[in-house]
Amino acid sequence: MKPIILIGMGRSGTTIVFEALARHPKVGFFSNYTDKFFKLPQISIVHRFLKFGEKPQGQRTSLFNKFLPKTSEAYYTWSRLCGDKFRFSFMKNIKPTSYEIDKVKSYVSKILYWEGKERFIMKITGPPRLEFLHGIFPDAYFVDIIRDPRAVVASLLNVSFWKQRGLTKPFWENTLDEETMDLWKNKYDSTPESLAALENLEVYKQTNKELKATKANYLRIKYEDFVANPIEQTKIICNFSNLDWSEKIGNYINSKIYKNMNYKYKERLTKEQIRIIEEISAPIINEIGYR
Repeated sequence: MKPIILIGMGRSGTTIVFEALARHPKVGFFSNYTDKFFKLPQISIVHRFLKFGEKPQGQRTSLFNKFLPKTSEAYYTWSRLCGDKFRFSFMKNIKPTSYEIDKVKSYVSKILYWEGKERFIMKITGPPRLEFLHGIFPDAYFVDIIRDPRAVVASLLNVSFWKQRGLTKPFWENTLDEETMDLWKNKYDSTPESLAALENLEVYKQTNKELKATKANYLRIKYEDFVANPIEQTKIICNFSNLDWSEKIGNYINSKIYKNMNYKYKERLTKEQIRIIEEISAPIINEIGYR
């Protein structure tokens, strides 16, 4: 199948990359329709005839956008295929069963058949689930989108899904070990920004750990590089994943205005909050080159 799997912490820019790549005429994906009509993979045939919608993300969309098929992380679909652990657990040291492998591959094949596509592309955020997904798709191409941790934390604290679940306890089960939880509570006074920074760091560390364990096909793309030159970065992804370049991607990208929104963290966070995030995120800041 050679799927393309986008991973990265939430609010790292995975959506804008996913929406661009999804315009390629050869790729199929799980959509909001897949989530709503899981038992009817045939519904994916609408992808052949309807224009793709877009995730609003604070910008204006057409009146009919909410009815159009859109790229989706499709966690309801994944829960039906692999259980709630895929959605709510950090998925450390969890490998797929033979039953899960067959079930996922069969369902993806049906989606591609009804969409009339050759390659599968998907996106998930938070826990990399790289080892689990590599067990299902050993020929997959993993593209990791990474962003300045200060901007990631500031954005997480500002979105509804994180406010509902991630301010007072880890967003996923088994994210932080006991020692890190004590650090959060005692050194950082259980503050939301320190928790988000610790979880973002754990995603980074776990990705590196699972990459080493699997030796999967892997490419890291910086959000900052993508918004600065989306055509160039998307071509890098296509070349890495053996997907020929399509002008449909180029036309879509040229119709959009991409802005580096990292400056917002300085507006949303206090100097003390920024200091704490930088202290926690030092491994990412130093290794990736964020200053």
